[in-house]
Parts: sequence; C-alpha cells; structure tokens
Amino acid sequence: TKRDSLPHTTQKRRLTSVSLASLALSQNIRKSTLYEESEEGYTKEEEKLAICLANELDTRQSPWFSLWLGNICQCMCGIQFSIYMMSMWPYLSNLDDSANLTFLGWIIAAYSVGQAIASPVFGVWNQRTMSTKYPVGLGLIFCILGNALYGVLPSFTSGVKWIMLVSRFIIGFGSGNYAVLRSYTSSASVPRDKMKAIALAMGSYVLGISFGPAIQMVFTPIGDGFTVGVFHFNMFTIPAFTMCIINAISLILLFTVFKEEYAGILSKSDRAGKDGEYFVLPKADWVACAVCIYMFFIQNCVSTMMETLSSPITMALYGFNDQQAIVSSGIAQAVSSTIEIFNNSMLAFTRLGKVNPRYILLVGLAGFSFYHLCILPYPFFTTPLVYVNSTNGQGCYYEWCQTMPQVPQPVYWTGYIVGIGLGFPFLANPTGTIFSAALGPRNQGNMQGIMALFGSIARIIAPIVATALFQSTGYMWPMLAELAVLIIGFVLVFVFWKRLVPLKIAPKSGKSLNYKNGTFYKL
Repeated sequence: TKRDSLPHTTQKRRLTSVSLASLALSQNIRKSTLYEESEEGYTKEEEKLAICLANELDTRQSPWFSLWLGNICQCMCGIQFSIYMMSMWPYLSNLDDSANLTFLGWIIAAYSVGQAIASPVFGVWNQRTMSTKYPVGLGLIFCILGNALYGVLPSFTSGVKWIMLVSRFIIGFGSGNYAVLRSYTSSASVPRDKMKAIALAMGSYVLGISFGPAIQMVFTPIGDGFTVGVFHFNMFTIPAFTMCIINAISLILLFTVFKEEYAGILSKSDRAGKDGEYFVLPKADWVACAVCIYMFFIQNCVSTMMETLSSPITMALYGFNDQQAIVSSGIAQAVSSTIEIFNNSMLAFTRLGKVNPRYILLVGLAGFSFYHLCILPYPFFTTPLVYVNSTNGQGCYYEWCQTMPQVPQPVYWTGYIVGIGLGFPFLANPTGTIFSAALGPRNQGNMQGIMALFGSIARIIAPIVATALFQSTGYMWPMLAELAVLIIGFVLVFVFWKRLVPLKIAPKSGKSLNYKNGTFYKL
C-alpha cells in the first residue's frame, strides 16, 4: 500500500523527544495490534521502526522510586492548598478585626493567582529543558518562604490581612510546580504502567487536598500555645512551620536521591530506522482536551468552595466556635480521606482501573452533586438557626439567618464525606487519563501547565463568589451555583461522549487526519 498526502507530508517527520508512554495510553494497544496497523498503511521500513520502538519500551521499567517521590511532592502541593482552609478564617479574625469573609475570599484566591502565573512558566521551562528537578526545586523554595511568612503573622501589629494575602500568593506560586510533576508522570512511566501511574499521581494530589485540614486538626489541642522570643507557636502557626520543614526535606530528597529517568521517552540515541524516521503525528483532539480541562475546573471549583465554606457553614448552622469548627471538619476530612484512599487504591490496583474512564467520570460528578443536593434549605428542614446580633456570640449573625432553616448535621456530614470520598478520586483520575490520551504521544509540559492554569482560575473565582454569596444570601445560592457548574459537566460528557477517547494515530483506509503541517491520508 502507498500513503498519499499533501506536499507538507511528503517529508517524513523526525522523531523528537516524544512520550511513547502517552502513545501506548492513547492507542491502548499491545505490540500485536501495532503491527496490524502498520500492515494496513505503512511501508516495510516504517513497520520495522514501529517494531523496534515497541520492543525498546517492553524492555524498560518505570522508575517507581522517582515516580513515588514525585507523587509525594504532588501530595505536598495538595496539602499546601488546603491545610489552612478551615483554620484561616479563625486565624485571620483573631489577628485583624478589619477582615471580613469577602476579604477571606481574596486571600484564598491569592494562592491560585500565584499558581496561575507560575504553572505556564514552569510548564514552558519543563518543555524547553526536559528538566523536572530544577522547576520543582524552585517551587519548593517559594513554598518554604510563603509558609514561614504565614507562621510569623502574629508578630505583625498592623496590615495582617494583607501580609496573609502575600504569603498565600507566594505559596501558590511555588505550587505551580504541580504542572511539571504531572508532566513527569506522563513521560517517566512505560505503557504497561501508565494507568497505574496516573491514578497514583492524581490520587496523591487529591489526597493532599483532602488530608490538609485533617493535619490542621492534629494541632488544634495546642490552642493558644506558647511564645518563644518573637515566634508564636499555637494551633494556627505550628502547621505552617511544619510545612516549612516538610518542604525542606522534600527539597533535599529532590537533589540527592531523585533521578530524572524518562522511561516513556525515546531520545535521539534510542532512535531506530533510517535517519530516525517516524510516523506523522496527528493534531490532538482539542475538543476532548477542552472538556477535560473543564472537568479539572469543576474539581477545583468544588474543592475550593467546600473547604472555604466548611468553617463558616458549621459556625453559622450549628453554633460551633473556632475550635469546634476546625475539629469537626477535620474529622470529616479524615473519614472522607480514608474512603478516598480506598477508592484510589481500587483504581490503581484492581480491575476497576480498567473500566471505561467515561463511566468513572460520571460517578465523580454524581458524588459532588450529592453533596450539593444535601446542603439545600428544603421545606421539611424545620429547625431554625440560632440567630445572634453580634459577631462575638456563638450562632448565626447574618441577616439571612432569621429565615433559613438548619440542615440536620447527619445530612450535612454524610453529604460532605460522600462528596469528597467519591467525587475527588472518580473525577480527578479519569480526567487525567482521558486528557493524556487525547493529547497523544507528545511532551505534555505546556498542556499540563495550561490545565493547571484553568484549575487555578477556578480556585480564584470559587472562593470570591462563594464567600460573597454566603455572606449576603446564605448557603443556598453557593450550592445552586456549583450545581449549575456540575450540570454543565454532565451535559458536556454526554454530548462529546464519542470524542472522549484516545487520539487516533493512524486513520482507517480512505480517511484523513490533520497534523501541524497540513493533512495526511491513508489509502
């Protein structure tokens, strides 16, 4: 058979640093099926090249030690985003009387602004240099500085809310290295380990988000703590200093024992065939990529809103004080995180990971929807809120507290635990899998940076909108707004169901595919 194409495609493309791990994921094939495709439309020389590539990958092993170190760093990114979520408002209100919930929304958004700026920058750095160690290391240094500033806030006598905002921005900028870590997972894992590697990587990040508040809860019994010189050690500052130590340890491990091994990439020395010739690489399915980016947007919207409003909701609905709000939310986080660990393990190590990721995606959307449906003021909720006309009393002091009913605690906590336990793993993992598959055999540094950018945008918008709506109208409208976002997600999955599939590397006979220099045909 002979392959015909437009003039641009008559010149065969050379093999650059292409992630063949992504190729195997996008094709979901073994060597035998790769041979079949070659026999249908490629020359004998190209068939030999394909066989050499497959054999080369079959002899390699994924660098699991380095992948696990990367997963630990991804977990740190998640923890640094969520660890202060439930304690931030009590911490801020105790230090600065001029702060309100609206400004809290801006502080939470500052983290995401920093990450939104850093993610594309780190992504391009990784794409250009194929270096993971240095971008990630720089990010960890920023995280250490930001957490240290957050921990010394009690030492300042004025402008505390603005200094807290700056500290969260610095931490967010450092966490922009998350895009580089995601790209490394894709490039370092060999085809047979791809699904497992993505599940563990995504699970590590989501686990960090879930465990952050639980870690904060551990230090709650310290209370007001003690003072050593100018440093205040209490239930709010010790977690910050602890994160400085953990990030420093991660930085040391990164530059001493972490080895950058790209088992899923063929370098120039690995090339086979005359002049390193390779197949034409089609364009990625940008519709499928856009849907996945929106799913990542949803995940970050929901997680930010849940963690931002957790303490204000429990304090308003159930009259909890600062310590009670942190402890109760931390316990719920610990329970949901246990469920999440179990679900992520099922995806990584059992046949559940082989289920069509589109179905798993729907389960994740349903889990988040269940939480929001639980937290609505239904007419059959008849218990009134305890209204107080002062911010110093325990109870609900907003105007809407006089008309809104109380959501029963069993209903609230069940929705919270199920929402995190099912929503996070079953939305994050299939989103990452489908996204990598839709991109195909490409270095994914830039695209992972763009995906992280939109996640950061979600975390900028969600806390500002959620806190403003909660403060002015109550808990109903934030829930309805998030439900609308989730419904759009359901619609996109069903409308583009057939597009959420692996990139087709070779078209069927008589069909064509677009690539960056034009169109190629298979006859």
